[in-house]
Amino acid sequence: MTEVRPREVLLGGADVEVRRRYAELVDVLLREGRGEAARSVADLAVSHGVWSHPLQRPVDFHPGLEPRPVYDATQMWFVAHLESWFPAIRAEVDARLRDAGSPDGSAGFAPVDEPLLSAGRWDQVVLYEAGRRQEEACAMFPVTAAAVAEIPEATTMGPGVVTLSLMQPGSRVRPHCGRTNAQLRVHLGVRVPGGASMRVGDEWVTWEEGRCLVFDDSFEHEVRHEGDKPRLILLIDVLHPDLTEDGRRRVLGRRATVEQQVAAFMLENDLDAVESGANGVVMRPSAGSSALIRRYMVETGATAVRRDASGIRFDRQPTPPDATPADGPDDRLSEAVRAAWMEVLERTDIGWDDDFFELGGNSLHAVRIVARLSEDLHVELSVRAVLEHASPRAMAAYVPTVLGDAQARPC
Repeated sequence: MTEVRPREVLLGGADVEVRRRYAELVDVLLREGRGEAARSVADLAVSHGVWSHPLQRPVDFHPGLEPRPVYDATQMWFVAHLESWFPAIRAEVDARLRDAGSPDGSAGFAPVDEPLLSAGRWDQVVLYEAGRRQEEACAMFPVTAAAVAEIPEATTMGPGVVTLSLMQPGSRVRPHCGRTNAQLRVHLGVRVPGGASMRVGDEWVTWEEGRCLVFDDSFEHEVRHEGDKPRLILLIDVLHPDLTEDGRRRVLGRRATVEQQVAAFMLENDLDAVESGANGVVMRPSAGSSALIRRYMVETGATAVRRDASGIRFDRQPTPPDATPADGPDDRLSEAVRAAWMEVLERTDIGWDDDFFELGGNSLHAVRIVARLSEDLHVELSVRAVLEHASPRAMAAYVPTVLGDAQARPC
């Protein structure tokens, strides 16, 4: 039986779900191209003590660690060790790719099924994960595995993964933040053509063959490969050198295998089964969740719910001709409130007294409404306010009480 770890409370006193909700909202806004709104939400989170820097947004946040995007690689002993192994690692990887005869040079690598990849192709071989050696992969690259095996910080004491990462020309990785600031990520350039670069925080960096780059991937980072040949790096995760002993124990104690992550995902989402076949992955919710979803869809008139790059979308039955919105307030503030509801809940029209929950609203929708109103009205609202004032009319009446009617107006 696969062990499932309980939901944790983060160091710093904030529940993991608080940061996860904020992080999800920022990610959605970034995907929608609303960078200014994303930064506003991140700034709001920092002002509330959720994070210490708007570009560093890990779900697992250790507040005592200095927020620094890029580190001096020479300060870590294993960097010189890895760089001394570079010629042997490079020769092994080149021979493997050459002997495999793959036209795109990726044989033996598995595609990274990663929604962060906005263009191109990204493949990898995982040598270690959560401190566990992946025997089949290490047998494919014994020289590289031998070099890494001498670094306990990346293997038995490794908090994350050790991989060979291969990225094809034209690839782009969306801006995102790693899950924790309790670790640092090390890249050894193995094959580095021109045109490949990465932004970490506000700094753009490039790789060098035979040299290591060390950075904190909990800072927002993105990758652009505008060259004409594949880029290949050796990636290793290590604990942050300034992490406390208690923090080290907690991080290493929470390491989870892929099996444990899948099991936790199934429990968290109340799934009875996950099956992979010719038609893709099929997830079957429990009987209770199925009944609840069915009731919500019937009550809201939804025929399907889909997620794409812009967020969650509802397919609904046509609204009857006589279902017109009730008469409501006629001022710019009230219309801004109703417009935010219609955009977030993806409705072409919403009545002034329509109920947020009956329209299919949930806590993530509430967070997005708060962000939209904060941007449009320059007023600070809480998610709880949306949930408690569950109609456009009630919310429009509540907003002026927060900062005063004269201050809460659309610009």
